[in-house]
Amino acid sequence: MGCHFQLVATLMLLCSVSAVCAVNITSVLEGFSNFTMLNTLLTATGVANEINSKSSFTLLAPDDSVLDPLVKVLNNTVPVEFVTNILRYHVLLQYFDIPEIKTIVNSSGELVATLYQTTINAANLNGFVNLSLESSSIKIGWPVTGSPPNATVITNLTQSPFSFSVLQIDRVLIPIGLQTSIPPSPSPAPAPSPSLAPPNITDALEKAGKFTLLLRLLNQTGLASALAAKETGSGITIFAPTDDAFNALPSNALASLSDAQKKTVILYHVLPEFFSLTQLQSLSNSDMQTLASGSSGKFTVNVTSSTGIVTIATGVDTAQVSATLVNQAPVSVFAIDKVLLPPEFFHHPGPSPAPAPAPTPAPAPAPAVPAPAPIPHVTPGPSPFILSPPPPPPTSTPEAPGPGAGSNDAPTSVFACNLLLAAALISSSLLL
Repeated sequence: MGCHFQLVATLMLLCSVSAVCAVNITSVLEGFSNFTMLNTLLTATGVANEINSKSSFTLLAPDDSVLDPLVKVLNNTVPVEFVTNILRYHVLLQYFDIPEIKTIVNSSGELVATLYQTTINAANLNGFVNLSLESSSIKIGWPVTGSPPNATVITNLTQSPFSFSVLQIDRVLIPIGLQTSIPPSPSPAPAPSPSLAPPNITDALEKAGKFTLLLRLLNQTGLASALAAKETGSGITIFAPTDDAFNALPSNALASLSDAQKKTVILYHVLPEFFSLTQLQSLSNSDMQTLASGSSGKFTVNVTSSTGIVTIATGVDTAQVSATLVNQAPVSVFAIDKVLLPPEFFHHPGPSPAPAPAPTPAPAPAPAVPAPAPIPHVTPGPSPFILSPPPPPPTSTPEAPGPGAGSNDAPTSVFACNLLLAAALISSSLLL
């Protein structure tokens, strides 16, 4: 019975939470007369429906005085998706009120995801904002280390704890890659400064003087005019191989490609949004989509930076940014020292196979060595350097040989000689 009551209580709690979370942001903003433009844009782009589907969110709300200059600048000159992504960038995907922000963030900041990050249009961390404290003010800026804040929180218009919060801000937030010239907020409104004309890609390459082969390919493939059309809006980033980079390619590397493949190779050097050199230097092992595509989808390159050197890897080769030709939003052009080769068309050259070992000749038979001549046996004589001591004198008189003694006994032989000598002397005396 107790479990039944517990289940009912849990369901009632979930229903009450669902009712609280079912927020209609349009109705909320209707209570504030100076946010009519924001409410209109949210409804027209469908972002209001995306917000209403979230169980918890924070809306960063610029008022009409801030949005009016933006609307006048845009004036139907940009795609609706551009405005839609700007509005999504003002929706944090969790609940924040001013006291909570001041509790969890410090001067270095806290990265928070926005609704823009959930789309395929936000590369890397471009859909995040950085919340930081400056004195007692809450600042909002890009998720790039060292970048200055773009807006300041003015007040908490309204909130429902842990469900939704609306924070008024003093500037429009433009995510990285969607920058455009927006006049500053009026207080009073200064005359908007004229925006700089976007740089021309072809002019920049011609002026640099070492991109003849790239310019020729751009004209042959018809991409020169196509890329010029992308010099506005979200912008464009081009990695431009120098003439030396093209000349370093193996012979017929590009000549063997079809016209469509050559076009894809050039588009493989183009990112579909603006990245400044500083932004590229903040990347680490980031896979970036290019304008090139095939049956498997968009072709990507890997961009990373170490000690300020930006490296682009394709899986086939690796290039480095060697110079900056253009670095003015919404266009950036960077010289690179190698042509980026997409792995879809080129294969990574593996290690050369080791040469087959040369056959080892059979060793020649060793010549027969004649057997050494036998060394004649030489009886060694007395050493001239070692003197043997004389034999000791006999200590007793030699005994007469006993019977059966051998005839070679030395004393016996001497005795016999003496007898013969004596007999010879006697015979001589008798004859005389």
